[in-house]
Amino acid sequence: EGPLLSIIVINFGKKEHLPRLISSLEKSEFKDFELIVGSIGSNAEKGTISSNGLRNSVIKIKLIEFDKDYGVPGSRNILASHASGKYLMFLDNDTEILEDTLKMATNFISQNPRSIVQLKLVYPNGLIDSCGGLIDELGYPIESNKNEGANESCREVKEVFYAKGAAVLMSRETFEKLGGFDPDYFYSYEDADLSFRAWKRGYKVLFYPAVVVHHEHGSFSDIPREREIRLVYFLERGRLYFLLKNFSRRYLVRKMPKVLF
Repeated sequence: EGPLLSIIVINFGKKEHLPRLISSLEKSEFKDFELIVGSIGSNAEKGTISSNGLRNSVIKIKLIEFDKDYGVPGSRNILASHASGKYLMFLDNDTEILEDTLKMATNFISQNPRSIVQLKLVYPNGLIDSCGGLIDELGYPIESNKNEGANESCREVKEVFYAKGAAVLMSRETFEKLGGFDPDYFYSYEDADLSFRAWKRGYKVLFYPAVVVHHEHGSFSDIPREREIRLVYFLERGRLYFLLKNFSRRYLVRKMPKVLF
């Protein structure tokens, strides 16, 4: 019999983040999970894990090597196909969990199985990254409570429009019924798209205040200009695809001049 929870992580870009995440998972109060890590070129990946002595830990680790970059949604779909847990948790490789995060989150999703659940993303400085989000009329994301103090804000469960993919949880049954992530997004908006499809199918999208520390965009270049260009390209590409895929033709005809401007 498999574990209750499968934690899925794509380890592209700055692979040095992964040992920090694994170290936090080792300290978790909740132990009934497996960790599934996907990477392009797994030799370096295996070296990173073994060199930190994590091969002898209580964590069950599955290493999946990709033959090419399938993007965030495509890679997550592939990794999910290797999962044996009843519930799936998708984490970015530049995250860390607190000791009680997995226990709290798994208890919550077991009580809300027809839901997609975002956890509380907090920057290392104690400010909020995201407590869920909205999409405005032009397709731009609005992160709830961003840069507010984590101890003062987002302390209660609430419904949100979309769950940010850096720390999102759902049952494997829900993931499969929704058809997984749309791989055509490649990077960005795949989480908003999945949430929107969930809403249309009668599922709930919820925020739950179990904390995940997020070192934002750890997989991108440290060179500011390169980072900016790549982010803008993928975000704008994802935004336009999201609008064309999900919004009505009448709405698009009315809004498209403003969208393109």
